[in-house]
Amino acid sequence: MMTITILRSIALFGLWAVVVVQDLTERKVSVLALAGLTLLALPGQPWPWWVLTWVAMLWPWRRNGLALPPVMLAVGILAGAEGWAPALALAVGIAAWSLGWWGAADSVVLIVLGMRYGMAGLLVGAAVSAGAALALMAIRGRSLRGLFAIVGNVVATRKLPSLLSEEGEEDAIPADAEMPAAAALAAAGLAMEVITWV
Repeated sequence: MMTITILRSIALFGLWAVVVVQDLTERKVSVLALAGLTLLALPGQPWPWWVLTWVAMLWPWRRNGLALPPVMLAVGILAGAEGWAPALALAVGIAAWSLGWWGAADSVVLIVLGMRYGMAGLLVGAAVSAGAALALMAIRGRSLRGLFAIVGNVVATRKLPSLLSEEGEEDAIPADAEMPAAAALAAAGLAMEVITWV
């Protein structure tokens, strides 16, 4: 049993590293790495999370993805305290993908963080993502004023911006302007996996 746990942890560490490298160098992450992460994160989870995770991963209709988060949150409420992290990871991941804010890889990595490490994984992922976003803004010479202007516009209009073009096929923002969210979240996964070894 201990050998399986160690092998699982080593495999997860390797797959987290693959996601970081692929997202930073190629700006895309292989489906095999994402499927492997998901399969390694789900053991020990109750069966509803297995079903909902695979429904979220295989859901083909991006525009209709907002039908899933209420179901996921309802299951989380029914599951009790242990269900909050998986429910939030699934709901936020699929909503961000459906609204065009994130790609599928970013959403899957967030889901894996919630499944594998619970609420701690989600909090570390949020902190690392925020830090990476601020660092990227500084590197690109962007001020926080622009960020506050966007947030102010969202609050004033009560409309959240979509990153999808009108056709819904391609992102309206060029890939080099986006933050490598999957890499940031995978770095959080690497950190959490090291913490599980200690």
